[in-house]
Amino acid sequence: MLLAVVAMCGCDMPWDGPHLPDSGLQIAYTDLGAGPPVRHEGIYAATSISDLVAEIASDEPIQDLCRSYSPSVDMCWEHVADQPAHLYIAVPAAIECYRTVKETAVLSGYRLYFIYWIGKPQRACNLALAMPRWRLLSFSRSELPPSGTLTVDLQTQEDGQTQDLTTEMQLT
Repeated sequence: MLLAVVAMCGCDMPWDGPHLPDSGLQIAYTDLGAGPPVRHEGIYAATSISDLVAEIASDEPIQDLCRSYSPSVDMCWEHVADQPAHLYIAVPAAIECYRTVKETAVLSGYRLYFIYWIGKPQRACNLALAMPRWRLLSFSRSELPPSGTLTVDLQTQEDGQTQDLTTEMQLT
């Protein structure tokens, strides 16, 4: 009976969610908050927040956005302190718009996946008004390989399709 109701409404099943890479291990991360609006799709990784902001700023003009809000709004993570032995990544936030969004982080060898799984729409939504913002995520280096080239892969899984945005960085 419950299955029939869920199938009729086009809802997500409770067990629906991200497809994880083979031989990957889920790892913990901390969401350090939203940042400036995304003007150019990408993914950025660095071992310090200031380096990460500089990488984003090299691709899109965010410095004016960082200063355009009241001092109580930390649009560019200027008041977030670097933690020793952490990796920071900036990813565009998934636009939920009346859909279930599940996320996870998985390490498979020298590839770190951050996966957004986006469910079926539950009602109409005007995505034309949506403005995604950068999210700052922090990973402990103790869960990552000690050295070498790490590929960071933002995977968006939606409607049976997978979109990947990747970057690489040297771990030392």
